[in-house]
Amino acid sequence: MLSNDSDLAAPMRTINDQRKRPVGLMTPPTWKDAPAVELKAVAAFHHRISMLAIRECQFPDQITDAKGRTIRRPDGW
Repeated sequence: MLSNDSDLAAPMRTINDQRKRPVGLMTPPTWKDAPAVELKAVAAFHHRISMLAIRECQFPDQITDAKGRTIRRPDGW
């Protein structure tokens, strides 16, 4: 789960308990706050996503769609 909303602790607990599926907590490096205590308490694991991983998952600044149209990333992204 990519969130820091403690209201999601109950659904995480339900998935863990009723569905027997581990739910992990992923946080981006830009979040200054530590993960919510309630979420960490029910998460099977916690991992902070690195800036390198985020950069590697981005589309290029410009792509061309199937119709030949150019799509550009907005300035400042």
